Amino acid sequence: MYRLNHYIPILKWKAAEKSALYTLTPGVKRNITPLIEVIPRNIKGKTDSVKNVLDLISIEPTNNSRLPLQRTINEIASNWETDVYIDLKYLNPIMITNFSFPKNVILVVNFENAKMLNQKTGANGLRNGLCLRIEESDINRSGFNESIQRVLDIFDVPKSSIDLILDLKYLTTKDLNLEKLLTRIPMINSWRNLILSGGSFPKDLSGFSVGINKHPRDDWQYWRNQIELLAGNVRKPNYSDYTIIHPGYEPPAEALPSASFRYTHDREWIIFRGEKMITGGPGAEQYTANAQLLHDMPEYLSQIYSEGDFYVHTMSLTNKKRGNSTDWLQAGINHHLTHVVNQLSIMVGAQVPEPLRIEENLKLF
Repeated sequence: MYRLNHYIPILKWKAAEKSALYTLTPGVKRNITPLIEVIPRNIKGKTDSVKNVLDLISIEPTNNSRLPLQRTINEIASNWETDVYIDLKYLNPIMITNFSFPKNVILVVNFENAKMLNQKTGANGLRNGLCLRIEESDINRSGFNESIQRVLDIFDVPKSSIDLILDLKYLTTKDLNLEKLLTRIPMINSWRNLILSGGSFPKDLSGFSVGINKHPRDDWQYWRNQIELLAGNVRKPNYSDYTIIHPGYEPPAEALPSASFRYTHDREWIIFRGEKMITGGPGAEQYTANAQLLHDMPEYLSQIYSEGDFYVHTMSLTNKKRGNSTDWLQAGINHHLTHVVNQLSIMVGAQVPEPLRIEENLKLF
């Protein structure tokens, strides 16, 4: 069972998110079990050379180990030393060929895809248990208890081997009573782990003006407030969020990115909104300017706080290497993951992980 300072971030399997995870310090990694959402490759006009997402249709149907899905699962498992959740909910069933589980993978299922995923796993079995991901609408739907029992029957596993995630998706209200929701979950103390997830980062930055903006971390504040209000006999769920990304997923639109950066502070995000990266515009120099602005703000937590913070420090000192939107998203996510682990550690009185050790050969993003 996770301690209350254990953190479950939800991340799409894309370049920035992957690198943000891998560059965490060992102490931060020990307090995280990431939930990875595998997404299909967005094929629209140009040939996409990114290998972190799946092709739409397999062209190697005779060898499961070489199929895109199995390769992706193996890559995720081999690059994260401890347990990792993998969710395939965004994949069309035609893309999900038979697959097996590396020993540290925990499969995430929901009421709609549980039966299909059980059929695709063959006789491999669930070596590391299971994760059931539900939403508020599932709890409010008639037949909720029966749906849970169907999942238990399909996989033939007890609640004690299942982690339950209540995903509130985009948190737009602070008035939702968590205790009322939790008390409707059958035998809530029997689940291996209980996790509350949600996110409140906006869908895009179109609502922010160019310059420095702030946006409240309502997901973090909601969890903090609600677990304090829970009665003593009600189980407290672990914290989970969508980092600095909106909870929903849509294939990325073909649009020019702005030179923007997102930095997590205690109760809010600081959003540096830049202008579009167009010919004749201010261009990548905006990243340097944003780094310099953040570096001089009291909210900046020092170059040894995380590798994302070290990146900000380095970029504030250079006029040559400025990075791109993926680099800066990676830095923002890396800082966010570190900051949440530190916040949780302080909250429960646990030791805060050691800061980054800066070496001469420290790899930059």
